[in-house]
Formats: sequence, structure tokens, C-alpha cells
Amino acid sequence: GPLDFASDTALTEVKIPSSVERIGFYAFEGAGLTNLTLPPNLKAIEKCAFRSCANLKSIYIPQSVTDLGGRFFGYKFDNKYTKFSDRTIYGHTDSVAETYAQENEIPFIPVESLTSSSITSTQNNIADIGTETDVTISVAGFPDTLTLKGPSDAKTVFAREEAEIVKSEKG
Repeated sequence: GPLDFASDTALTEVKIPSSVERIGFYAFEGAGLTNLTLPPNLKAIEKCAFRSCANLKSIYIPQSVTDLGGRFFGYKFDNKYTKFSDRTIYGHTDSVAETYAQENEIPFIPVESLTSSSITSTQNNIADIGTETDVTISVAGFPDTLTLKGPSDAKTVFAREEAEIVKSEKG
């Protein structure tokens, strides 16, 4: 409910379960969040839910979200509303996330533009990743799949299932 984790500065990472469809007003206001994973079936984020989260620099809004409350992200309150200058919203083109970002003059990056990104390593720090058995990859809500291609052209594909990243080998 409202104010559940407000002002909890020790709370740095949250993975909202897939059963949650609405984040209440002021729910994480002032929390110490640095990383947030929202479920793919989330419908609404109410006003000021992530207001005054000084360390939460970016947020990915799933396409399922159709209702965003006022100043839910990108603002702090200290006797008056002030917009943070270093925030970014990731979301889908023509979504409520894009509209919110435009209306609040917060930089918006469409996730569709990120799905074809490639990583080049000149120091071989990701070479041989296909031979590793334990691989951890942290993805801040996007893209839905991430493919790493090793020197032998064998591919390791990481696909998003719910909020988890799972590894599969492709030849």
C-alpha cells in the first residue's frame, strides 16, 4: 500500500513480483534505490511512487503500463518540487512512458532502438563467454534478448522470461 517503503534509504534494489499490477502512491518515496525491476504485467504507477529517489537515475517502464501518476519519477521535494537533471526513462515508442518523459522534459530512450546494440571488446574480456557455465548478466529491464557472439561464432543467448534472464546455447 501507500508509503510501504518510503524513506527506506537502506533499500537499494527491488524486484517487484509479477503478481503486482499497481505501485501505490509514495510507495518508494525517498528510498535508496539504485536498481529497480518492474514486472512485465504492471498496469499503473501512482503519483510520486519513486519521488525523491536520489540514486535511481533511470527507470524502464514496461509496455503494459497504461497509467502513470504525476511526478512518479524524476522529481524531489524539499518544500517545493524540483526536477532532477540527470534522469532517463526507458520505454516503448508511443507509450505512456514516452508521453510522461516528453511532458516532464526527461530524456526518453525507446527500447526498440536498443535491441540491435552490439558490444565490442578489444581486450577479450567477453571472449570465451560461451564456454562459461556460470554467467551473471544484469540488465536494467531491457532488451528482451541479449546475444553474445564468441570468436567461434557460437552464440550464447540470454532471453528474458518474466524478470529473469536465462541462458541458452545456439549453434
